[in-house]
Amino acid sequence: MGETNPGYPADAFRPYGGFDWATATVAGVWDSMLAEGLPFWITSNSDNHLTVKDTWKTGPYPAVEPYLSLPNEFDRWSVTGKRPDPFDTGEKQGGSDYWPGQFSRIHTGVTQHSYIGVLEAMRNGRMWVDHGHLLQGLDVRVREVRGNSAANSNGRNGVTLRSRLQVRRGADVEISITITTTDYRNFAGILPKLAHVDVIGGAVTGAAADRDTMTAPGTTVWKQIDVSGRTGTFTIKHVIKDVQGSCYFRLRGSDGNRHGAGYYGASVDPAGPVRHGLNLGDADPWADTWFYANPVFIDVA
Repeated sequence: MGETNPGYPADAFRPYGGFDWATATVAGVWDSMLAEGLPFWITSNSDNHLTVKDTWKTGPYPAVEPYLSLPNEFDRWSVTGKRPDPFDTGEKQGGSDYWPGQFSRIHTGVTQHSYIGVLEAMRNGRMWVDHGHLLQGLDVRVREVRGNSAANSNGRNGVTLRSRLQVRRGADVEISITITTTDYRNFAGILPKLAHVDVIGGAVTGAAADRDTMTAPGTTVWKQIDVSGRTGTFTIKHVIKDVQGSCYFRLRGSDGNRHGAGYYGASVDPAGPVRHGLNLGDADPWADTWFYANPVFIDVA
């Protein structure tokens, strides 16, 4: 892959906490686009090929060199140009993929109950994603603080995910995050428990001089909020003090099972997701679950 995509390091092709490198890396590819002010939204999908009722099986690779010495099936693809043709065994194979929504989910903020309403919400970034059913609900409201109260010209309830909030220079901005924890066991038999919520943000600096830029040096984890032990529906808040320039923030959180210094170091991300797949098959996806929410932009008038 490094030869066909020379701009990306080998690490870019491994998941971190179950999510892709671009999403999981603070101050990385996704943040580089948000720092330019670009409305780039993330989604989560269920790439389903084989499940419990399938009787079809991938055909065998030739039992000759070079196939025997290749480390995994992906390298075998590069030799053959494709996987061997599947064939019907007549018996259920058990499968290896999750049903849509069984592990990976996308939650949309729709304004009309229809297929078009779902697509409209996705196009406009009103969505958050999770793995392992980590959360049951997430509602984000952002307001300018005036005096002892939070209000703004964008409506009584403030703005939400993917929105742009117009504020005065020097204003304080309140982020209100309402969480509903999951009250049932997921498909792995685990009752998900959210351990923390991270507020990640940085300045909006405009278009990058180098269009191949993949970093946002000004973006860091602003705040990690401990919510371990909390259940039901509750609200946590974070205030951005004295906003002097346009910026953005996004949210993530996890069950707290695996943490480490982020890709660009602990000063940027002190407790981020850990790379999976140092050895193939060494990570249990259900035991390291995260959620990510799309950003909110704050524009200083």
